[in-house]
Amino acid sequence: MRASDQTRKFLIASIPLIIGLLASAVWAFNLFGLQNPAFQARFDLSWLFALLGIAISAVWLCGLVLQRREEIEHNKALAMQEEAHAQQNREFLRRLDHELKNPLTIIRLGILNLMDGGELGDGQKASAERINQQAERLRQLVLDLRRLTELESDAIETAPVDLVDVLEESVALAEDALETERKVNLTIQTTPWPLSTIPGDRELLILALRNLIDNALKYSNQEDRVDVRALDDGEAITIEIADNGMGIPDGEIGYIFEQLYRGDQARIKPGSGLGLPMVERIIQLHNGRVEVRSRNQTGSVFAVTLPIHPTV
Repeated sequence: MRASDQTRKFLIASIPLIIGLLASAVWAFNLFGLQNPAFQARFDLSWLFALLGIAISAVWLCGLVLQRREEIEHNKALAMQEEAHAQQNREFLRRLDHELKNPLTIIRLGILNLMDGGELGDGQKASAERINQQAERLRQLVLDLRRLTELESDAIETAPVDLVDVLEESVALAEDALETERKVNLTIQTTPWPLSTIPGDRELLILALRNLIDNALKYSNQEDRVDVRALDDGEAITIEIADNGMGIPDGEIGYIFEQLYRGDQARIKPGSGLGLPMVERIIQLHNGRVEVRSRNQTGSVFAVTLPIHPTV
């Protein structure tokens, strides 16, 4: 229940009490011989109003207190249930990570040994390469699940973060991972003031921004443009990652931050479906938000807004 609704109910519950107190005041005037011509109420009627007002208000206020107590207990029970469910999920993901890590490592090493042995035919090499790619995809999925599990906490350790440094490193890492000489266009505000520092976790911010830049590169063609731009309005820093690639269909935009969701167009590219949920969670931990604008077959803009001053 909102605080304004609670206050309104308590005020309404106080009306009979106020009427009763006014009636008591009239009785007092009559009792001490201070007759007021405007009030001709009798002693017994005034006293009755006072008692009724006090009784009605007391019953009503007790009901509101009991209702509020039930709401608090209900909310506590829900919070405990959600925490227990979250703990079960974290434990499941830890066990899944442990169970899959070693078999995946053995599978990948075995495939690489077969491919390096030179005893496979062309068709066998192609099959081994496809198996290796799928094993790598599973490894990345397990890694992303592990990171999401670690981000389940509602708090992070913060320190002043230089976003210029974060953006430059994120872009460099994304470019280094490419097999081509493709470049990202980075534009950072310097006039009338440079970017402010923000409270945050530097490595987590690099992970989030690099993921968005990787996606922009992955879902656009070699000749397409990818821009990263950062602006500081004095209250928050907005970072936009824009591309003129394949874009996102209107019907899919509402689902892209759901875990393991991959749209029809996205499935043609390798990925786990956990990158954007991880980005959103990291930005939420920094009291920020992520928004997306997109036109199918035209391009997308992911806008990350991070507050400059810590919020309580």
